[in-house]
Amino acid sequence: MVSRPISLIGLCVLSTVVAQPAFACPVCFVAKKENLTAFLATGVLLSLLPLMLVGGIGLWLYRQAKARRGRARKAEMSHHSEGPPPYPEMSESERRC
Repeated sequence: MVSRPISLIGLCVLSTVVAQPAFACPVCFVAKKENLTAFLATGVLLSLLPLMLVGGIGLWLYRQAKARRGRARKAEMSHHSEGPPPYPEMSESERRC
């Protein structure tokens, strides 16, 4: 059981000795041009993603409302093509007037 903590400590010491600085830091802009381009493109994509999501939901809602209006108009037109709506029977006194 004593060898497990020692090997863990040895792994930590070894990783600090072998570690090297990263040369692809996207924030400092000292990296390669390809890295800079990829960083900027990703930033633009992540900035536009919420706008595209809200726009997509808005477009879907607009299309749903438009389809619902179309179905309502179609039902209204089919109702009018059947002729006038039936009227209740009139009583004898109403006919005299």
